[in-house]
Amino acid sequence: MLPLTLQSLAKLDIKTIQPRFEFRSGQIFLGNIKKIFPNQTALVQVGQQNIIAKLEVPLINGNQYWFQVLSREGETILKMLSSYSKENNANSLLLNQLSLPNNKVNNELLAFLSKEQIPLTKDAIVTIAQWLENKGNSQDSFNTLQVMFKNKFPLAETIFQSVLETIKTQKSIHDTLQLFEKQLQLEPTSKTNQLLLSMIRNVVQQDIPIAKKVLLSIIDTAIQETAPNKIKAINLLDKLGMINNTTIDKQTTLTNGNAVNQLNIKNNEVEAANKYNEIVQHLTNLKEKSYDQINKSVQILENYLTDESTENNRSTTTFIPEMVKTNEKESQYTNRVEPFKNERLALSMEDQHFLKQVETEVKESVKGKDILELFKTVTKKLGINYEAEILKGNAELNQTDNILKPLLVKYLQETNHPLESKELAEQLVNKMNGQLLLSNQNNPITNIVYQLPIQLFGYQTEVTMQWSGKSKEDGKIDANYCKILFYLELEHLKETIVDMKVQNRVITIKIINEGEYLPELSQKFIPPLKKALMEINYTLSAIQFDQPNKGNGGMERSNIQKAHSLYSGVDIRI
Repeated sequence: MLPLTLQSLAKLDIKTIQPRFEFRSGQIFLGNIKKIFPNQTALVQVGQQNIIAKLEVPLINGNQYWFQVLSREGETILKMLSSYSKENNANSLLLNQLSLPNNKVNNELLAFLSKEQIPLTKDAIVTIAQWLENKGNSQDSFNTLQVMFKNKFPLAETIFQSVLETIKTQKSIHDTLQLFEKQLQLEPTSKTNQLLLSMIRNVVQQDIPIAKKVLLSIIDTAIQETAPNKIKAINLLDKLGMINNTTIDKQTTLTNGNAVNQLNIKNNEVEAANKYNEIVQHLTNLKEKSYDQINKSVQILENYLTDESTENNRSTTTFIPEMVKTNEKESQYTNRVEPFKNERLALSMEDQHFLKQVETEVKESVKGKDILELFKTVTKKLGINYEAEILKGNAELNQTDNILKPLLVKYLQETNHPLESKELAEQLVNKMNGQLLLSNQNNPITNIVYQLPIQLFGYQTEVTMQWSGKSKEDGKIDANYCKILFYLELEHLKETIVDMKVQNRVITIKIINEGEYLPELSQKFIPPLKKALMEINYTLSAIQFDQPNKGNGGMERSNIQKAHSLYSGVDIRI
C-alpha cells in the first residue's frame, strides 16, 4: 500500500504554535533541569519551552525527572517523583510512586507521554490506560492520542473512539458499510433495519449518471443526419425501447420491431428517408419532453452497463421490451418497467462495440463538476455534517429516514439488535464524527478532512481528501494559498495520491502512483488542464510524477508493461 492514510493526512504540513505550558495542580510531566538558581528555583525545559519553577528538593543540573505539580499556600512547586533516563527503569519507579500497575499498557503510555512531552494527571493516565486496554494499545491508538493532544481535544472516550475509527488503517467506511449490511440481512425484519439497508445501498451505489449521458449521446448520434454511426445508434435505441412504432407512421409497421430493417430498404429510398425523418422527430420529442420514457431506457441501459462491468460473456438473444413488440400506447407502458427491469439486455458484437465506444467517450468527457456533485450527494446522504446543517435550519434534513447518520443513531438507541451489529453501527458513527473532529476551522489555519465511499463508473472505492490553508474572514479557505490532498484507489491506476499546492494562484501538482507509464499517459490531459485552470485565473506551474516504491524493488518492469498494454479503462480526470 502507498505510505499515506488518513492518520498521516491528519498530521501533514500543519505547523501549529505549541501552547505555552501552564502549571495545573496534579499534572505529571517529564522535565529537564537546564539551570539551578538560588532558593531551590530552576529553569526547567518542558517540551520546547523553558519555564522558571520552584523545586521541592534540590536536583542535579542537566538531569531529567518526572515531576508532579503541587500547590501550597498559593505557591506552585514541582515535586520530583523519579529520575529519568532511557537506560534505567524510570517508568517502573514512577508507576510505583503513583501506585499504578506496572504492566505493559502503563509502561507504553508513560513512554509515549515522555516522548511527546505531554502533561497529565494521575486520573487522566488511569483513564487513558483503560481506553488502551479496551481497544488494544496499538499504534493507531497512540496516533489517536497524539492527534487529540495536538488539537487540544477534551479527554473524552467518545472523542477518542471517533478519532481512532477515522484514522484506523484496517477498515474504511466502505468496508464497514459492507460488513454492517451483511449483519443487517441476518437480523429479523424491522422498520429501522429496512431503512438502513436501503440507505446503505443508496450510498454505496451512488454514481455519476453515466447511463443517462450515454443514452443521450446515442440519441444525438441517431438524429444527426451526417453522423457515420447513425444506423448503429438507431438500431441500439430500438433495442432499448426508444423507438415505438405506434408513435411513428401507423400505416407503415416496423418489421420485427427493428427500425434498421426499414432504413435499409434499397428499393425505396424515399420511404427510407421518410422513415428516418419520422424516427428523428420521434427521438427529438422524447429527448425534449418524454422524461418517463428516457428514464425507463436509462434503467435498462444502466442494468446492462452494471452487469457488463463484471461479466465478460453475454447471451446473444436480443431482448426487446414489451412495448416494442406490441401496439399498446406509450401511456400504458408507464408502470411496465418493473417486469423487465432486472432482465439483461443482450446485444450483438457490433452493438457492444458501438456502445463501448460511446461509453468511453462519455467517461472521458466527465468534468470536475460531475465529480463534485457526486461528492456532495454522498456527503449529504451519509449525514457527515448533519448536526451542523440542522443548526443552520435546513428543514430538509429533518427527514431522518433519508440520511444515514441519524438512522444509525436511532438504531443504536433501540434495544432489539445484536451486539455485533451495534458495534459496526457505532464504528460508522464514530468514523463520520471523527472527520468533523479532524476538520479544524476555528484557527487561522483551516484543516478540512473528508473520507467518502465513492462509486466511479461502477467501481466502488473510497476517497480521502484534505484541504489545508489560511482562513479568510468568512471562515472559508483562501483559494489563493492552500494545499489539497487526495488519496484514492482507482480501478485501473490503483492507489494514487494527488498533492496539490496553491501559492498566489500558481499551482504545482505531485502525483504519486506505482505506474511507470503514468507520465506518458497523462500528457494529453495536461494542455486542457492548463487551459481550464487559466479560465478560472489559476496558472499550472508543474506536474511531478513519483513512484512510492522506486528504488525499493517495486513492481517488475514486465508486469508494468503488461498492465500498460492492457490499459483500456477510464478512471477519472484529475
